[in-house]
Amino acid sequence: MKTYLSDKASYSEEENELTLLQKKLRVEGRKILDLTVTNPTALGFEYDGRLLGNAISSSGINQYNPDPRGMLQAREAIAGYYRGRNIFVDPGDLYLTSGTSEALSILLKLLCDPGDEILIPSPGYPLFEMIAALENIGSTRYHLTMSDGGNQSSRWEIDFQDLENRITHKTKAIILIQPNNPTGSVLSGREAVEIVKFSERNGIPLIVDEVFSEYLDPGEKYSFISSGEIPVFTLNGISKMLLLPQMKLAWIHAGSSGEMKKILKHSLDIICDTYLTVNTPVQLGLHNLFEIGKSRQEEMKKRLKRNMFFAHNIFDSSSEVRLIPREGGWSLVLEIGSESDDENFCVDLLLNHNVLVHPGYMFDFTGKCFIILSVIVPEEEFAAGIRLIQNCLHSRKMKK
Repeated sequence: MKTYLSDKASYSEEENELTLLQKKLRVEGRKILDLTVTNPTALGFEYDGRLLGNAISSSGINQYNPDPRGMLQAREAIAGYYRGRNIFVDPGDLYLTSGTSEALSILLKLLCDPGDEILIPSPGYPLFEMIAALENIGSTRYHLTMSDGGNQSSRWEIDFQDLENRITHKTKAIILIQPNNPTGSVLSGREAVEIVKFSERNGIPLIVDEVFSEYLDPGEKYSFISSGEIPVFTLNGISKMLLLPQMKLAWIHAGSSGEMKKILKHSLDIICDTYLTVNTPVQLGLHNLFEIGKSRQEEMKKRLKRNMFFAHNIFDSSSEVRLIPREGGWSLVLEIGSESDDENFCVDLLLNHNVLVHPGYMFDFTGKCFIILSVIVPEEEFAAGIRLIQNCLHSRKMKK
């Protein structure tokens, strides 16, 4: 049968055993404790509808005055957010998009021709490969490795030699995710300096996804990456920052200098003017959304702290479970030392203990049994899930 689909739209993947089991159990009416949910609007972080309505209500919503970079007052609100972090951002260097996925797609249009490649960190979120494929761009993963510092002082770091080995004449951008999802790793000050020098030496732009940058563990430092020699594009938005994924507003900061900056921004203006995807009400209300979002941010940070405290309290002395060091973000990675197959463990956990977690291979973890949990589910559910993971381990141990 003729499908009429392009090759890039013909993507298909067989559902794994865990996905099939989850669907079967839900059809049967089984109550599942889902520790994979990361949608804040489904986890109790809801705004008063009237408060949101007032925030985006303005007489200006009846007018349409498109700007390829987005409305100036919205860009000024974003610049104000960065000033609060002691970072100067020119509103003229900001481009509004409906999400960071769209922002990345726009940048691939800007930087790449069909058949070019981008480099993506591993472990990491699989969405980036899909976006690249839809732009007819190849993607290659470079490795993050765990430094040998013991259980608590170990941290994820860029393997710069591996990164060097991945570069070809087709490489047009390096993706950084800060903090990384799901490892939760954050670039150290040394790494931030080194990656800029590396990119300058190789003439490769950087694209830095910072959607989880508001959610760093206490003591962790945030590095806003910039360079005068190569373009550095920073992506962020209010989906994670303000827990407002339904509002669909994100941005690109185009960091560059001199004549190169003029050329890049001229082309970005043309590309963004072609789409103009961000709606007027959310742009007009962005300053208000930043203000009312502060309380929700604090609620999220408190939940993250409590859930991580509970996980450490349960597993720090465990001989079977290791909490992989985490510096920020919304995910927690557990290494199950007594196991060798993460999907098999996750299937057992779901089938016999009604808990759903992600197996590590979904995020390119290899070699050992890793599972990934959302740390933003309500505290009672998170604690119950952790205890059921313990029960699952005990049951499997008794069977051996």
